[in-house]
Amino acid sequence: MSTNDSDIADELQFHLTQLRDGSDEERYQAVLELRISNSSHPEIVQALAKAIYDQNGHVRIMAAEALSRINQHAQDAVPVLITVLEVADSFHVNDRPAHLKDWHRVAVGALGNFGPSAKSATEYLIKAVFDFDKNVSGYAALSLGKIGSTEALPALEKALEVEKMPECRMAIIEAIGMLKSN
Repeated sequence: MSTNDSDIADELQFHLTQLRDGSDEERYQAVLELRISNSSHPEIVQALAKAIYDQNGHVRIMAAEALSRINQHAQDAVPVLITVLEVADSFHVNDRPAHLKDWHRVAVGALGNFGPSAKSATEYLIKAVFDFDKNVSGYAALSLGKIGSTEALPALEKALEVEKMPECRMAIIEAIGMLKSN
């Protein structure tokens, strides 16, 4: 993006138009660009909230993740992200398609950005703490801490007992600390 304010506004307007009128690929690219902008401009927030209901799953998930970055429209975005966790759970970890593995990682991290507004995702995040994908398990632990899901403490303590990977252990310890400090 250009540093010139009018160029930024024009570029964002272009992406809004693409998100509204573009092909599947153009809408996906537009939502990625709007996501990067981290803008909470009402027109952008409204377009992202509408994109949660797009026919293209990639657009829906990235719109939900973009809204998590600015903590807006949790009531619409959290169910989309929970659906990703439900779908991922319906596959054996080795049988998950590559795009679903990516979406799973995105969803567990994005849910934490909503804080207590994502409390309904707690049971799914607890399952994700024990996922074989260590990115998923680490992000899930941190999300539980950010959400303030104190009911997850026993699961996190159990995960800490069995987890060997230092990065995941650190995420679990951080999550436990967040929950115990509340």
